[in-house]
Amino acid sequence: MYHDIEVYADRFEQEEAYALECNAELEHEEALERAAQLAVVLERMDRVLEAMGGVIPSSAPVQTEEETALFTEWLS
Repeated sequence: MYHDIEVYADRFEQEEAYALECNAELEHEEALERAAQLAVVLERMDRVLEAMGGVIPSSAPVQTEEETALFTEWLS
């Protein structure tokens, strides 16, 4: 009787391991597909930005020396 339980347990573990392996493989393939789609989108965005050629100004704020000095003084 214990032998039958061991056989069923082993079989169950093998099926679970196979299912996990299949799921991992599918998820990996889906990730590769998403990466390929993202690469296409990024390539299109690069082409649009190149075509605009610097029309978009930098929106990053520039910190002046005075602001830096004031901030440093505030920190101390």
